[in-house]
Amino acid sequence: MITENISKEDKISQLERVLESDTFKLSPTSSRLLRFLTNATLEGKELKETTVGIEIFGNSFIEDASSSKMRVSIYNLRKKLKTYYSDEGKNDALKIEIRKGQYYTDFIINKEISIEKKAVDNYKNRFVMALSAVGVLGLFVIGLLFYFLYQPSTPIWDSFFTNKKETIVVVGDVFGVLGKTATGQVGWNRDYNINSMADFYKLKNENPKVAKGIKPSDYTYLTSSGVLGTKVLSDFFFQQKADFAVRFSSKLNYADLKENNTVYIGPMKNKNMFIDYVNNYNKHFNIQDFKIKYKNNSKKIDTVFDLRETDGIKDYALVCRIKGQANKGEQFFFFSDHDIGNIAVVEYFTNKDNLASFVKKYLQESESFVAVFLVEGKDRTNLGIKLLYVDAEKGK
Repeated sequence: MITENISKEDKISQLERVLESDTFKLSPTSSRLLRFLTNATLEGKELKETTVGIEIFGNSFIEDASSSKMRVSIYNLRKKLKTYYSDEGKNDALKIEIRKGQYYTDFIINKEISIEKKAVDNYKNRFVMALSAVGVLGLFVIGLLFYFLYQPSTPIWDSFFTNKKETIVVVGDVFGVLGKTATGQVGWNRDYNINSMADFYKLKNENPKVAKGIKPSDYTYLTSSGVLGTKVLSDFFFQQKADFAVRFSSKLNYADLKENNTVYIGPMKNKNMFIDYVNNYNKHFNIQDFKIKYKNNSKKIDTVFDLRETDGIKDYALVCRIKGQANKGEQFFFFSDHDIGNIAVVEYFTNKDNLASFVKKYLQESESFVAVFLVEGKDRTNLGIKLLYVDAEKGK
C-alpha cells in the first residue's frame, strides 16, 4: 500500500540506495530521471512533460517536439526499478514506483520482507539516532543561525520566485512561407518583413501577384539560442525550486502575458512584440531596422549598433529587465540575432556572482534596466562578454 507516514529522510535514503545499485550504475539517463522525479515529488512541484523533457534531454527535446523520448525513458525506468526489486532490492524496506500515466514517484512499504528484519532495522536506527542526538542538535542550532544570518539571494530574479505568478519562457522562433526556393524547388523561405499570419495577409492584399506563389508554412524556424538558453534557465529555476512554461513567440499574443512573469530569449530580426516593450519602456533605446539606437543626452551618448555588421563570431546582445508594477508580472528579455549573443547573456544573468556584482554597480535604486553587450564566441561557445552600456533610467 502507499503510505504517507514514511519520512522524507527514509525516502531520500531509499533513492540513494537504488541509484548506487549495480542495476542503475550503468544507466545514467534512468538514474538522472529517477533523481529528478523523486526530488520534484518530495518538493511538491508540478511535473510537466516540458519541464522533465528539457531537464533530461536538453536541446533535443524542444527540437524534436515529440514526447516519444519521454515515454521510452519512463518505460525503461519502470523496467529498471522492477529489475532492481526482483534482485538487489528484494529485501529493501521501501519500494519506489512510478504509476502509468504520471511522473510522480510513490514510496511503498515492501510487505515481502520479514517482520524480524524490520524490527532489527528499526532497533539499529533508534540506537544510531540516540548516539548522535547531541551532535544533531548542535548542527541544528548552527544551521538555524546560518539560515537567519545568511539568506542566499538571486538579485533581479527574486520576484519571479516569490510573486506567485506563473513564469512563461518565450522562445523566439521565425515565421516562414512555402514557395519556390533559389534552386527552383518548393521549400521553406524566410522574409524578414513577414513575421506572422497578419503580415502574410497584409502582403497578399497589397501585392497579390507576389503572394500568389507562396503560402504560410505550418512550422517555424527555431534557433539554437532559444533551446540552449531555455536549458540554462531550466537549471537555474530548478535550483530555486521553481518551474516555468515554454511558448513560441509566433504563437503568442499580449493576452497571454498580461498576468504572468515573462522571459524572452531570441532574435530581434523577427520583429516580435517584446521589441515594443523595450522601445516603450526606455526611450533612450530604440530597436528598429536591424539597429539598436541609444541616445541619452544627460550622459552625452548618441550611438548606433548595426546588427547586420555582426557575423556570429562577434555579436551584440541587448538585455532588458522591467520590474512588475501594480500586481503585473515581471519581465526579462534577452535579444540577439546570433546564437552566441543570447547564450552568453543568459549565462551571465543566471550566474550569482555576476548578478551580485551587476546589481551592486548599476542597480542601486531599481531592478529595471536596459543593457547592451558585445559578445565574442565560436561554435556557440562564449569566449568573452563585454558590457558596453547600461541604462537604469526609465527615460522620457
